[in-house]
Order: sequence, then structure tokens, then C-alpha cells
Amino acid sequence: MKSTIYHFVLILTLIVVFTSQLSARILTVAPPSLPQVAQYNTLQAAHDAAQNGDTIYMYPALTSYKGAVISKKITILGAGFNKVTDYSDCSKIASADTLTFDAGSEGSLISSIIGNYKIRVKASNIVIQRCKIWSIKLEENLSDIMILDCIINNRSSTINDDSTILVSSNSFALISNNIIIGRYDNVIGIRQAGSALIKNNIIFAYNYSITCSNSKDVLIINNISISGSGYALSSDAIVQNSPNLNRMDNDGNLIDKSWFLDYDNGNYHLNDSSSAKSAGTDGKDLGIYGGDYPFIDDGAPNLPTVYYMNIPSTGSQRDGLSVEIKAKTNQ
Repeated sequence: MKSTIYHFVLILTLIVVFTSQLSARILTVAPPSLPQVAQYNTLQAAHDAAQNGDTIYMYPALTSYKGAVISKKITILGAGFNKVTDYSDCSKIASADTLTFDAGSEGSLISSIIGNYKIRVKASNIVIQRCKIWSIKLEENLSDIMILDCIINNRSSTINDDSTILVSSNSFALISNNIIIGRYDNVIGIRQAGSALIKNNIIFAYNYSITCSNSKDVLIINNISISGSGYALSSDAIVQNSPNLNRMDNDGNLIDKSWFLDYDNGNYHLNDSSSAKSAGTDGKDLGIYGGDYPFIDDGAPNLPTVYYMNIPSTGSQRDGLSVEIKAKTNQ
């Protein structure tokens, strides 16, 4: 836990140095269980103190943050997934809470925040990236919503939502490179006059993975659907290179798992022999590791991450202190 926080602090320090000449500010938030680590103890308090264009960093912690209502143009970044510790020391929203993007939040981005919570979007031009959440609902008359590289799992949710992702009337969303799991038929639901570009996802459903009726401009490209019935679509919806693996047992499990390296343990990288390899309309793989936003397994934010440090305990005036740091871009 201390090592995780130390690495995260170092990342923040580097970012502060690189962005010190910019007018936007960086605010930090940590739960009350980590006193004196950050400026604020709740996400809502950090948001209320922020100005348009600011960035809020949420420290990883064993305890969870409460949800918040976002009404400013801000960036919210967490630490990503930590599979080694079973997600315990990550940046988490409390179970059954809601994070709402309200009017005034246009242009905001949230990335690398996990938890059994739901996101409600009431403003246009919102990016939800590399989050692990229960469900996402888009209200009516929204545009330029991007849902990228997320794990959205509504199967064990206590929330009575119709869809894991719901695009309401006259709204548009780009839904790309996500793992989407639903407990209902319409895992992705597009309501009347809604529109969506759905690319390079893996979608799990007991019955229908995507449903839309009387919608407009629904384009489904390079996905892998694992469901009992595939798609229930309007006549004008277009499906390209998005097969449905309709080989399920009575418990909804995939029988033929040969497409994937380790399906049972959630490794959805494709086997070299899979017919989904290089089968996309763009010549790339079907599923989450192809397309324009390849899935990042650890959900790290789109920032440099330090994964190795060698800092000697002593140095000298003549030789200095030789520090070795290795980082990855997470692009």
C-alpha cells in the first residue's frame, strides 16, 4: 500500500513540474483514512474548490470515496486497476453511489476510477475512460459522449437499470474497446432517435447484447458479442464484422473458448489461430485490443507511470546520487 501511494505521489510530482507553467491547477483528494496526504478529503469538496480546466487526482486507498455531482469542466484521474491486490488499493467510488455529470461539466473527463457505482451523464462532450463501474446512463439530447476502455459490469449490480449502457433519445455516444457485461437482454440499449458508434467491444449477454428500435445512425463495427441471441436492431442499423458467439450452455457460459488466450480468467487477448485476428474492417483484431483505443489491462490513466525506481540511500558530493527510474506511457 505504501509503495503504491509513493509511486502515485512521484507521478503527481512529475506532472506538477511539467504543467507548472499552465494556468490550470492540480488538486488532490484522499479519503479521511489518509489524513494530511492531500488537499481535500472528498471528491465533492475538491470539485467545489476547482475551477474550469482544473485536474483532480484521487489517491489510491483501502477505503472508498463518496459519489459527486460534477458541474464544472474538470479532469478526474485515479490510479487505475490493481489486480495484484484485488482492486483493494485503488481509487474507488463507494458501492451504489452515483457520479453525475451535470450541466456545466461539458468538456470533462474521468479516467481510472473503479467501484460498484453508476455514472449518469446530463451534459455533452464527456469522456469516460478506463473506469470499472456498474452502469452508464446518458440522458436525452446529448452529443459527443465517449466511453472508452472501461469494464462495465451490471450482472451483479443491485441497481435496477434497464441497460448496462443506455443511450437515451436524441443522444449520441462512441462506445469503443470496452468489456460490457449485462444481466438483462439489452446490455447496450439505444432508445428512439438515439445514435451510437459501437466499436471493438466484447459484450456479454444472456439474450440480446445490443437492442435499438426506431433509432438513427447506429453503426456496430468489429465487436465480439457473446450472447444467446445476438442483436435486436432497427432496420437501418448497420453491423460490420461483429460476430456473435452463440454457443452458450444453460448457465450462459461460452462453450467454445478457443478464440481467447484464457477466457475463464478474463484474458481476452486473441489466440493466434483465432478467426477474429486481423478480421476488423480496419485490418486490426476484433474485440478490445484492436481499433483506435486498444484496451489497457491495468486501467492506468493516460499519463506516464513509474514502475521501477532504484534510489541509493547515500551519495557523494563528487559522484552525486545515481537514480534509475523506468516509466511507461500508458498510451
